[in-house]
Amino acid sequence: MSRSVADYKKIEGINDQTVLGADFTHYQQDLEWGKTYYNYKSVKIDNLFKFVQGQGINTISVKVAVNPDTSSDKTKCYTLDSAIKTIKAAKEAGLKTNITLFYSDDVTYANSQQLPAGWTQDNAVEKATDYTKEVLNTLSKNDALPTMMTIGNEVNYNFLGLTEDGGWDGFVAMATISKLINEKGVKTALSFAAPDDAEGIQYVIEKLGYAGVDYSYLGVNLYADRNGINDYVKTLRTTVKEKAADKQLIVSNIKFPRKNADETASNETQADSIYNLLSASISDSNAGGLIYDEAEYVGSWNGFFNEQGLAQTSLAVFGFAQGWNIDIDSYRDPYEYGDDTGLKEKNVTINKISNMSESTIRGVDVGSYVALTNAGVKYYDYDGKEQPLMKILKDNGVNYIRLRIWNDPYNEKGETYGGGDSTVDNGLKIGKEATKYGMKVLVDFHYSDFWADPAKQILPKAWQKDANDPDKMCENIHDFTKDTLQKFKDAGVDVGMVQVGNEITKGMAGIHNKDSNNSVWKNESQYSVLDRYLNAGSKAVREILPDALVTLHIETPNRQIYSMIMDAWEKGNVDYDVLGSSYYPFWWNTPDMLRDVQTLAKERGKLFAVMETAWVNSYEDGDGTPNSIGSDYGLYQYEIGPQGQVDELTDMYKVLTEQDNGLGGFYWEPGWIPVKAGWTNWEYNKEVADKYGTGWASKGAVGYAPDDEMYYNGQPSWGGSSWDNATLFDIQGNALQSLKFYKDTVSLGKVQTTRINIVNKEKEVLKTEYVNVNVGDTKTITLPKVNGYYASKGNYNYTVKGDTDGVKTVTVTYNHSTEANLVYVDGDWYLMQDGQVVHETTLAQVNGTGTWYYVEDGKVNKDFNGLFQYGNDWYYIEKGAVNSDYTGLAQYNDQWFYIEKGKLNWDYTGLAQHNNYWFYVEKGRLNWNYSGIVEYNNQWFYVQKGRLNWNYSGLGQSGNEWYYIVRGRVNWNYTGLAQYNDQWFYIEKGKLNWDYTGLAQHNNYWFYVEKGRLNWNYSGIVEYNNQWFYVQKGRLNWNYSGLGQSGNEWYYIVRGRVNWNYTGLAQYNDQWFYIEKGKLNWNYTGLAQYKDYWFYVENGRLNWNYTGLVQKGNEWFYVENGRLNWNYTGLAQYNNQWFYIGKGRLDWNYTGIAYHDNQRFYIINGRLDWNYSGRVRYKGKTYTVKNGRVL
Repeated sequence: MSRSVADYKKIEGINDQTVLGADFTHYQQDLEWGKTYYNYKSVKIDNLFKFVQGQGINTISVKVAVNPDTSSDKTKCYTLDSAIKTIKAAKEAGLKTNITLFYSDDVTYANSQQLPAGWTQDNAVEKATDYTKEVLNTLSKNDALPTMMTIGNEVNYNFLGLTEDGGWDGFVAMATISKLINEKGVKTALSFAAPDDAEGIQYVIEKLGYAGVDYSYLGVNLYADRNGINDYVKTLRTTVKEKAADKQLIVSNIKFPRKNADETASNETQADSIYNLLSASISDSNAGGLIYDEAEYVGSWNGFFNEQGLAQTSLAVFGFAQGWNIDIDSYRDPYEYGDDTGLKEKNVTINKISNMSESTIRGVDVGSYVALTNAGVKYYDYDGKEQPLMKILKDNGVNYIRLRIWNDPYNEKGETYGGGDSTVDNGLKIGKEATKYGMKVLVDFHYSDFWADPAKQILPKAWQKDANDPDKMCENIHDFTKDTLQKFKDAGVDVGMVQVGNEITKGMAGIHNKDSNNSVWKNESQYSVLDRYLNAGSKAVREILPDALVTLHIETPNRQIYSMIMDAWEKGNVDYDVLGSSYYPFWWNTPDMLRDVQTLAKERGKLFAVMETAWVNSYEDGDGTPNSIGSDYGLYQYEIGPQGQVDELTDMYKVLTEQDNGLGGFYWEPGWIPVKAGWTNWEYNKEVADKYGTGWASKGAVGYAPDDEMYYNGQPSWGGSSWDNATLFDIQGNALQSLKFYKDTVSLGKVQTTRINIVNKEKEVLKTEYVNVNVGDTKTITLPKVNGYYASKGNYNYTVKGDTDGVKTVTVTYNHSTEANLVYVDGDWYLMQDGQVVHETTLAQVNGTGTWYYVEDGKVNKDFNGLFQYGNDWYYIEKGAVNSDYTGLAQYNDQWFYIEKGKLNWDYTGLAQHNNYWFYVEKGRLNWNYSGIVEYNNQWFYVQKGRLNWNYSGLGQSGNEWYYIVRGRVNWNYTGLAQYNDQWFYIEKGKLNWDYTGLAQHNNYWFYVEKGRLNWNYSGIVEYNNQWFYVQKGRLNWNYSGLGQSGNEWYYIVRGRVNWNYTGLAQYNDQWFYIEKGKLNWNYTGLAQYKDYWFYVENGRLNWNYTGLVQKGNEWFYVENGRLNWNYTGLAQYNNQWFYIGKGRLDWNYTGIAYHDNQRFYIINGRLDWNYSGRVRYKGKTYTVKNGRVL
């Protein structure tokens, strides 16, 4: 039995010189025929050369005929043009290459070396030589020179048909051709037919040596049916080692069948034959190798690609022979290629839920639906039949559709932000189709142009100008909500619920803080505005759809946080019906957490529903965009798969239906599957997302959405959905069995959720109760008692009639009750009402006036001392009574609180005294963590870790500011420098001024301050009070006189101050510079006076090396070694002319004779005139002048 291809080990001695060749002669022809190549997994191969290289091939070989018949499919593959195309492609892939020249118009064999048309025995050598030159030149021009070139094919004794003297002339011709090949930097290879006797190869080797053939590779062609082929090659190898040790023996042509008529051949036998032959060719002294014929020939029984172009695993034997680990598994990852994942066949177990009714909201969010269908996404029912998504959902028990609304999810170019392209128009399309199939609709307003969630609540572009105008913002929210809902109403959409804001846990509509410790719902200035926004949206709903439920949506069930947020809503009298919550177990939400917040909602008189939930069907990515939930989560709560989805929903609905205020929930985006399934299609999905908005984001959102979401490690993160593994459909659009949950869990018919509002005569809601009753039935309940009120005629029995599918609101009016009162009985005080002790723990007064007392289980407890909560306030109790005279701190549960006139003042922030110490109170609570300054009685004090520190003097930080503290108090009168942590800072009226840059005085010295900090490194000039001073290493140096640099400029300093009046020379570091109005003038070139002397300045610097003329004004002066020489009289040269100088000044009036270097010259008007010749009179004498020189 043949081995598996993967079982082959590295061949000893194989190295990078081993020829692992594949003949690609038919490649261009296969392309013309439209052949396609696929890898082992049936994936199309984009670059065949790279692919075979990855399987271990290192050399691509082609065969070339001189003038092949291109009309014949058999021979047209042998053209040089085809070879060039293939060789270039192979070289680009980094492969070695070989070209075999037939020197014939067709294939040559050992017994047939047919000359090309037009060649004869007489001119064959000449023709072959010229042909070789022509081929090499053509290859060179096309950048297609191969690594090696094989001369002929099976040319043992008859190359070019030259057979006399054992083919001697043919060997000589090979010598000539080999020289031409080697000169081009190409290695020469030879191809011989294998002799019957392996040792017979020595005859060929000897002939090659005698003829002087210069070659690197000695190749033999072999045939698969040769007996003992491997031992034969080993003998050949030994002979070559003995007779031509410097040559590399290779098998220049071989092919083995993987398929034959008698069905004895296979991939395994083909691989085995190749491996054994390779092994036989290789030794320590011979790198060996082979060139495999018809390697790429699609459909060849000997090649590596079958009739469909599918790669055969036998090809990988070349890699295994080198010790490589190659994946030859033909398994296709369905998530990689978009195949059937098998999820749709996974059966699930679904159990009835006892309180799940036909009226329970069994909803899903399909906000991306329109974008997906526009992009061509299809959905299939359990019979594999394509159906509209809405029909499939309805058929499986879904009765409610949630959709999101964004204001304007497009950039200025009209490009979509993505995320399902959730426009009003697309929402209408979803709503109308949902209504068509009998499902109610929840409209979810994000009040943003894109995603609104805990991480961000970005205002719509059109509203951003109104961000600081609450009135205008309320108008915007109201009008947008109203106009949108009017469109839904006009379109006949059955809207049953409207969500005002999306996941507003950390804010909404631009008022937002991600920091939970600084929640907007704790900040009255923020939540009071947010409450107005919520009421503006709610008001619009009531105006257009009075029967629709208003929902407020927050996420991550947490009773404490939800209670804090609901407190803020209550303070603003926010009008809403339903508390909505996101519930995602993979983000560590539990059924107990969900139950807690549903109970909270009931206590607050609100209905409750889950707005979003989901569970994963797998960890795999199906579209190339990483999923929000991956294997790194290590989920354990439920099984990964459809059964896990059923179990998650079951647990959630059990909680939701436990209490009568539970409406149900919505599964988030169960249909957000890939546009083109398979993560290998990520580029396509990204392009489609940019066009249709099918991904979680598109490139159009850049600039609006936060960069930290749009980019990951600097790379774009937008593209696919990131949710395709949390859907109720597989990546091909087939409904999963888990979708049946919504139909198969229902155990009750239609149920009425009765909201009973207990009100007083003023129509104020005192309490809200919820009762579920089957439609068509009645249920009698006992109404709760409400402190201060009683039911009419004392009858607390109430009968609820079930006549509505869904929520029905009824009102019950209570009368005002007599007040409970403290009554003195047998030496104690009791809380009595209607003659009965009221067994409550509370505060109470005698006859509703005077002191408040602490009542514990109906009796005043005079031993109680501490804080007690009454209503929403806390009171300070001493000996059982509220001490209204006490103002100060009181301890409760290891914390200290500020009491003002007996009542905890949550609004107080400031200092409070306790036991001779002062402490910092923040919002009614002593804040031990606070360090900073605090205002009290128009003075500011320094608090350190919650306590005023009278001993501290120095700088103290408060927020982002620093202050100058003297003995615990801010000294607002101080302006100057202050030291802190070995640095000095500038204080202006008690506060560190980071904006100040200039001079500051300290202890009779002046220092340079830069941006509030003393800069010891600074040296330069500084302006102060309209004067400029010289600072040296941070301090003004009154003792310095000289030049001082500031930036790139130099200034003249006199006793620390810039002398702007000075113009002249100044010395610095043994050089002199020209100062003009206090500043070194680098542009000045000319004379400058210093004391009684004049000097030559060039580019601002005195040039001691200069001797010559210098112009000043309209006159010229003689400078010698940088100084004007008033004593000089004679000639001076300037610009190739000579001038007469008289006592240092050029004398234009002088005409006469002048002496220079023991010669006399004739000067006319101060200039030596070289053109003058003649006789002149000078001082009474006549002189002869020739060319300006006196003879």
